[in-house]
Amino acid sequence: TLRIDSKSIVEDGKPIAPNNVAISALAKQLFLKKIKVLNINSRVSAKDIDGFLSLLAMEPQAVFKDGGAVIVLAKLGVTGILLNETGYEQLKELQEKLEDERAGKEEDDDVEQADTDETADAPSESEPNKETETETEKPEEEKESTLKELLRKMADEQGAVNYKDLSMKVIEEADRLIASNEPGKVLPALYLFLRQSLPKYMKTEEIRAIASESLLHFLSGEVILYLISKVSKREEPNRSAIQYMLLKAGEAAADPLLDALSNTVAAHEAHYLTNTLVRFGDDIRDKITERLELGERTVTIQMIALLGELGGEKSMEPLIESYAHNDLRIKKAVLKSLARIPNESSSKILKDAIKEGHRALVGQAIISLAMHKDSSSVELIGEMALKADTELKKEAIKALGISGDEMAVPYLKKVLVKKGWFGKEISDDQKILAILSLGKIGGPMAIQTIQEVYKESKGNIYNTCKRVLEGSKANDPGQ
Repeated sequence: TLRIDSKSIVEDGKPIAPNNVAISALAKQLFLKKIKVLNINSRVSAKDIDGFLSLLAMEPQAVFKDGGAVIVLAKLGVTGILLNETGYEQLKELQEKLEDERAGKEEDDDVEQADTDETADAPSESEPNKETETETEKPEEEKESTLKELLRKMADEQGAVNYKDLSMKVIEEADRLIASNEPGKVLPALYLFLRQSLPKYMKTEEIRAIASESLLHFLSGEVILYLISKVSKREEPNRSAIQYMLLKAGEAAADPLLDALSNTVAAHEAHYLTNTLVRFGDDIRDKITERLELGERTVTIQMIALLGELGGEKSMEPLIESYAHNDLRIKKAVLKSLARIPNESSSKILKDAIKEGHRALVGQAIISLAMHKDSSSVELIGEMALKADTELKKEAIKALGISGDEMAVPYLKKVLVKKGWFGKEISDDQKILAILSLGKIGGPMAIQTIQEVYKESKGNIYNTCKRVLEGSKANDPGQ
């Protein structure tokens, strides 16, 4: 852990190369970007370093405009370098939240933004950039050009008979492109059929029915696999429109989506595939159970996460059965999913996991239990936060903040004033976490506690108090 002030970078209380001009300049650069603590994982990757260098290259104003240094690194996908008091779980949650926000537009709006005409007009990589066709063009290009012309006509057609005729011709041309293994060139047709199957964009019921039937014609086999490959990409502007089509395909898309989720190792792909599958609701529960019975660890963990996202009582039985597994990674995945299903049964499993004290599981159980927002759990988590010698103390302190319960305030206050063994002070890291947790809880009692610490503190603790108090005033101008 490296700590930064305006002139130096400190490790274990000692400045690194105190007289080095380059180190001083770097410290100032980090300080101006409000980076006070720097944690570098031993498995830091080239991508992490590249992202951190990109952050350094930014002007402080640009960093703040983008949400701050932590947000910038999260957007760049950096996982091996942590800033300030951000933990790995917090970073992961933040990155998932950012991915959700990126894909979080309303379905209808995304369908509207699927600009069919523009997509149809844009030349493909294999197509010459010409405004008119010549006699030297290849047959595939002629087919694509024919499809574009048909789509232009169909976009403006209001008569059901003519629309039906045009749709049949579009299907014929599109099927030829699919047969030529070029499903990407058919996407403009799918977007148009989707758009015109919705009442918002097409008032004529008969045309909507034709458009819907035409869209279903394509939603099988190779096209579904192509749509799945697109929906799981990090940058996909029409994600919600594609998700809508996959949902419309029903069972024909559910199995390939589950297969894709089972086989992926990329976190962002798993995130988008899970987000898509959740839309199928209870219809996919039996298929999930079938995959759990395969006994393959990676598949099991993905299915457990999906059950957590689906939530509800129906997820409990397969999750409880999975928790009986001896594999600790599977057990931990179950505890994580139980965070999304707050009920008596899930709370009991989480509390039992905490009491059993298995180090590989307790941290996740504490965080998941806190996410239930259950006042009856505060005492158990609070006692964990006050234990003198436990590696899980920080997790418990963070969990008290996640609970958002005022009953947690006395425990956090004790963390701030508690002495360790032989009168040794509790570490600044733990006190800073306690202050941040008090800030999350809010309310008069929490704010008063921070104010008391603020008056008597200095250094990082003082700065943390100040930042939290300023934030509380910004959110509640009446304070």
